[in-house]
Amino acid sequence: MAAYLQVNDLSKSYGDRVLFNKISFHINQGDKVALVASNGSGKTSLLDVLAGKESPEGEGSIRFMSGIQVAYLEQNPVYDPELTVTQQVRLADNIVLKALTAYKQASESEDRKQMEKAINDMDRLDGWNYDQKIERILTNLQFREINRKMGTLSGGEVKKVALAGMLIQEAPFMILDEPTNHLDIEVIEYLEDYLSTSQATLFMVTHDRYFLDRVCNSIYELEDGELYTYRGNYTLFLEKREERLANRAAETDKARNLYRRELQWIRSTPCARTGKSRSRVESFGRLKENIGPAGDTRTMEINAGIARLGNKIIHCKNLSFSYGKEPLLRDFTYNFSRNEKIGVIGGNGVGKTTFLRLLAGELAPQSGTLQHGTTVRFGFYRQEGISFNPGDTVFDVVHDIAEVVALADGSKVTATSFLNRFLFPPSMHQVKVERLSGGEKRRLYLLTILMRNPNFLILD
Repeated sequence: MAAYLQVNDLSKSYGDRVLFNKISFHINQGDKVALVASNGSGKTSLLDVLAGKESPEGEGSIRFMSGIQVAYLEQNPVYDPELTVTQQVRLADNIVLKALTAYKQASESEDRKQMEKAINDMDRLDGWNYDQKIERILTNLQFREINRKMGTLSGGEVKKVALAGMLIQEAPFMILDEPTNHLDIEVIEYLEDYLSTSQATLFMVTHDRYFLDRVCNSIYELEDGELYTYRGNYTLFLEKREERLANRAAETDKARNLYRRELQWIRSTPCARTGKSRSRVESFGRLKENIGPAGDTRTMEINAGIARLGNKIIHCKNLSFSYGKEPLLRDFTYNFSRNEKIGVIGGNGVGKTTFLRLLAGELAPQSGTLQHGTTVRFGFYRQEGISFNPGDTVFDVVHDIAEVVALADGSKVTATSFLNRFLFPPSMHQVKVERLSGGEKRRLYLLTILMRNPNFLILD
């Protein structure tokens, strides 16, 4: 089977932080590959390098099959807020749009040969129905208001438009970074069906394990700068990964036992003069280098304190809110109680984020009343994520909030110690926030919310 992508000795690092080191792999036609790794391991960086958004280091090479079109869905789509949905989708770089442009130019030039070629290209690519294709794809993604401006869309709706821009290209090789983020269930199920039955070759990153199980036939794991490949879906990957880790742990234990015996021999034996002894000393040196660390077994400690919460929390009575003529909430009445854990569900664009902002008091209801208890302290985790000043380090972000943090048991720790509990070791404290991965930024954002000791969490 033909290799659509061949990667050799690819490396990438930020300062002293090695993301991947001389990794090599290939992806064949028809492969549907998921890349998995912990936060900050370089998943998005690898996708950006493959898509040409970032440059690799050293002499590594990336070779796609000659002439193959590659489409890239970024984790955080970039868009022009003033464009309509259809206009934004039409910005997608694809051969049909190029054929349309060539046809318009030929129409103006009165060049007969150029016009014949342009018409043939349009016929071959079915370019005459391009706008209908866009509308059909958007409809499949449950998006019908194609003339809305991008700046008015919710996070899920923006993702749908970005997906439409990728799907309209009909590229044989697709790179997808978190394709299911912010999407409602029906659209995720449609995307599962589309990608699993498509002839396209896929390389994707997603935290949705069910999506991985249904779509992917190979898993590539990036760990400590190295790449491990597994054939099969995500469930099979978990089994094979456990076997690999168990084998590695057994080999490491065996090597450590040998190291302890050899260390005892080194300490109890005079300086070796014989060739045999010198060889044993040299072997000990190599053994010491190869046993490596015991492995990263850190776990995140979420034990921030919670401010006292009184009996009155939020009382809502006949709340209503709308944008224009479109009602998002009508006559909502509810009294929130202690220890409730409530999920808000609904399709993209129905007003879930607006509802959360109403509860937090950021928006005023157009009718009805909303009362907060005097002891309520909100912690609002927003969909758009953390905001920070350019150049801010991880240390700067937390120390701008507080120097000490109250824990659940009443004790206090420094903000630096709290960073360590959230898996930000001292080596990362001076790292600029813009250099963090998407997952690390979200973890830092959660930390900044919890260190204020909220008693009412709103998680979007």
